[in-house]
Amino acid sequence: RTMNEVKFNSQVCTTKEQSQRLLELGLKPETADMYHTTFYRDNVGYEIIQVRNEKLPLLSQELPAWSLHRLKCLLPNKILYKSGYLTTEIINNVNLMFITDTSEQRVISFIHENLYESIIKCIKWLIKEDYFNKEYLKQ
Repeated sequence: RTMNEVKFNSQVCTTKEQSQRLLELGLKPETADMYHTTFYRDNVGYEIIQVRNEKLPLLSQELPAWSLHRLKCLLPNKILYKSGYLTTEIINNVNLMFITDTSEQRVISFIHENLYESIIKCIKWLIKEDYFNKEYLKQ
C-alpha cells in the first residue's frame, strides 16, 4: 500500500470527553501536559490543542488534556496485587494489561480499540483498588 492509501488516524491527546472523565475520576489538572482551548478570530471560534507550560496555571477556558506518553507515565510499572506483583504491558498498542511476574499467569486486562480508552479504564480501576499514585489525585 502506498502512503496515499493509508489513512492515519492518530490521536494527539485525550479528547475533551476523555479529559472530562479523567477530571471526574479525580486527576489533578496539573498532571496534564496539554490542553484544549478555543480562540476567536473574526467572530469565528477555533478549537485548538496546545502543549501546556507546566510552570503556569491553567486558565478557566483551558481544558486539561493528556498525551499518550503522559498517561503511560501516570501508570505504575508494577503493583503488588494479592499474592504477587503485576507489571504493566501494552500489547498491540491497544490492550493494556497487568501481568504477573510469577508462574500463576494472572492477567488483568483493559481492552478497547483505542489505547487512550484502555488506559482510562485502567486508571479508573487503579483508583478504585487504591493502587493509583495519590499525588496525582485531588484531595
